[in-house]
Amino acid sequence: IETLKAHAEEMGIGVEITDVAEIPPMVPDERSLAYEQRIKALSEANGIPYKSKKRGGLSDANHICACGPICLDGLGPTGDCDHSEKEYLELSTIEPNTRFAYLLLLDLADMKSEK
Repeated sequence: IETLKAHAEEMGIGVEITDVAEIPPMVPDERSLAYEQRIKALSEANGIPYKSKKRGGLSDANHICACGPICLDGLGPTGDCDHSEKEYLELSTIEPNTRFAYLLLLDLADMKSEK
């Protein structure tokens, strides 16, 4: 962006860069912590290892969570180096994560029928 700005200014074009992006933090509350314990038990009961970790943020879940619903982030396959040339995923994590997503949907349906 700075290179483009410098080039534009060399051509006599005034440029002002304004950063207005705001990304709210994804702060766990009592409801999300309780739901996390529920899905951890569901995961472990089905032989799927469960690991919770803080994420770097910047996902769409941050915006959704700020509106009030419980949000889960990072349910995809395990990997690293997000959004870079070195990004990768571990193939062995696709099936368990897909199975876990299915179990979560069944659990949510059961929760809805309990009401």
